[in-house]
Amino acid sequence: MLIPGTEISAHDGPHILIYFYTISEMKEFYEKYVKEKKRKSPYLATRLTTQDIVEKTDNYNCLTVAAHPYGYLLFNKGIQKCIDLEYLNHNIMEHFDGIEVICGGMVRKLNVKAVKLALECEKGITGGTDGHLLTDLGNVVTCSRADDVEDFLTNIVKRRNFVVGKEKNIFKKSVMAAIVLTKYFKYTIPSLRIHYEQNMPRVKRLQKKIKKKIKR
Repeated sequence: MLIPGTEISAHDGPHILIYFYTISEMKEFYEKYVKEKKRKSPYLATRLTTQDIVEKTDNYNCLTVAAHPYGYLLFNKGIQKCIDLEYLNHNIMEHFDGIEVICGGMVRKLNVKAVKLALECEKGITGGTDGHLLTDLGNVVTCSRADDVEDFLTNIVKRRNFVVGKEKNIFKKSVMAAIVLTKYFKYTIPSLRIHYEQNMPRVKRLQKKIKKKIKR
């Protein structure tokens, strides 16, 4: 069984997983909305905002899932992290069918928070290795008793599945990061530009807080 899917990095931060019922629908979505919105650094954010992406997936027969909702380190790579920091309106979560509750690249504490979030929001659950190396594959799996793709994805929406897996240790994360970085070298300048654009809202927000405290 092959589940067609893609991960899109939104201009405003969050990573969004989209699972399609057919390969043709996935290819059409990519060609129509994503291809022309890619940046010079192809491994980082597109020009599509989170709102752009979820509005477009609403028109497709697919599952929209929030990847690692609490983000990575200081980066706003997760939907719930952006909501908590008030970069995004909390209503944006209504567009999502599911939440990634076990991400191999996350620490256990944040995965536990993701589980609680899925329960509170009554969303379906998925898991992913966040793997960039073949050795990562299979360490996190989304399980469901299904005969075909339609049954499998429908079971996620109806919360009739479960997720099994484990997080990578520090050594494996370091090895993966070192190897992945080699692909970024020739895109250093455009990559820095994207990071600057994504993190400026946080800097401006911090500046406003400091100004308010000084005035007090």
